[in-house]
Amino acid sequence: MLLCIGRLGGHRFNTPEDIDGSGLTTGTDQAKVLQSVLQNTLEQTVLAITLHLIWAVVMPVTWIPGILAAAILFFIGRLFFIRGYAGGAPARAGFCVDILSINGHVPDHHCNISAGSGEIRK
Repeated sequence: MLLCIGRLGGHRFNTPEDIDGSGLTTGTDQAKVLQSVLQNTLEQTVLAITLHLIWAVVMPVTWIPGILAAAILFFIGRLFFIRGYAGGAPARAGFCVDILSINGHVPDHHCNISAGSGEIRK
């Protein structure tokens, strides 16, 4: 989250068209991309924290290390997602890592990353 906030804040501070913020201007394409990444990261972080807390309460103590593994995977996935966001859906394979780290214990989704598409299919 802090990385996304810092990137958007730095962009707005250094770009005259965006310095007034998105509430007062239409924003440049770069500001819109950074805002979208920030919004998605916020949504995924809230979901991850909620599910990890539920996991911590519901599962036996011996399964608690799974939360650490999921949190690490989530962080790695977010880095890949942030890096690839501007490249469109095929470049967002990090999103699959996020989904697997959040929902990996419920095998109802899988990611088609063999072709590099990073898409989620039911």
